[in-house]
Amino acid sequence: MKHGVGRAVVAMVLAAWTTLTLLMINGGTQLVNRTSESVAHSPLYNFQPITIRLDRTNRDLTFPSWKYLQTGKIWSYVSGKQGIDPAFEPPLTDITDGTPSWIEDKRVQPMVKEPLEQLRQATAEAKLPVLVSSAYRSGTAQAKVRTETTAKNGAAHTDEYVAKPGHSEHQLGLAVDLTSFSEKCKARFSDCALDPKTASWLATHAHEYGFILRYPKGKEKITGIASEAWHFRYVGKDLASLIHESGLTFDEVYQNMVKLRDNASVAKSSPS
Repeated sequence: MKHGVGRAVVAMVLAAWTTLTLLMINGGTQLVNRTSESVAHSPLYNFQPITIRLDRTNRDLTFPSWKYLQTGKIWSYVSGKQGIDPAFEPPLTDITDGTPSWIEDKRVQPMVKEPLEQLRQATAEAKLPVLVSSAYRSGTAQAKVRTETTAKNGAAHTDEYVAKPGHSEHQLGLAVDLTSFSEKCKARFSDCALDPKTASWLATHAHEYGFILRYPKGKEKITGIASEAWHFRYVGKDLASLIHESGLTFDEVYQNMVKLRDNASVAKSSPS
C-alpha cells in the first residue's frame, strides 16, 4: 500500500513538471502537453514551467510557474470585471527621481524601480523627458480620485477613465502614469500633459524596458478602458516585447493563460 502511494506521488510530481506550450493564434489556444485536472489544481501545479508563443512573433517565453499570475505578482491582472481586495497592498519602495512634489504616493513595487529609472533616462536621451505623474495608489486613494473626478467631470467620464477601488493597476504597484517634463508640471498637476511625440516614442520603446502601453487606442472594447497614452504597466522585458510584437493586449494574453490553466487535462497514465 505504501509503495502504491509512493508511486502515485512520484507520478504526480513528474506530471506537475511537464512543460506546457500555449499557442495563441488569432485569440485561440492549443495545449500541446496536457496534464490532469487533479495535478492542475494541486499546489505542485503552481511550480510548473509554462511556455507561451504569441501569434505574429517568432519567439517563445517560458515562465517558471502559474504563480506569476497571482495577485501582486509580475503578471497579476485587474480590470473592470476582475478585481482584488480594495485593502490589498503590495511590497513597495520609494521613487524620488522624476516625481513632482505634488504626487501623494511616490512608491512602486521594488521590481519596477530600476526599469522605470532606465526608461526615464532613455526619454531624456531622446530629448523627450518625462515625469511620473502617478504611481502606487491604495484602494482608499482610488476611491478619492473617483469622487473628485465625478465632482469635476461627471459619472460617465469617471467610469470611462477611473477604475473602482480594487480594479486599478496602480493598486498593484506595477503601473505608472507618465507626463512630459516641464517646470510648470513639476509645480502643478493641472499644467501637465503628455505631448504626442513623447507618447509615440513611449509606445514604440517602452517594451525595451519591460513596460507595455496598457490601454492602446482602438482596443477599448477589449480593455474596457478608454485609450490612455500615459498609462504604462510593468510586465518584464520578455513578455513586454512579445506583446509589443504581437499587437495583442495584456487582457488577451492573460485570459488565454487562464483558459489554459483552467482547462488543463491529460490522459491517465501509470508509472513504469
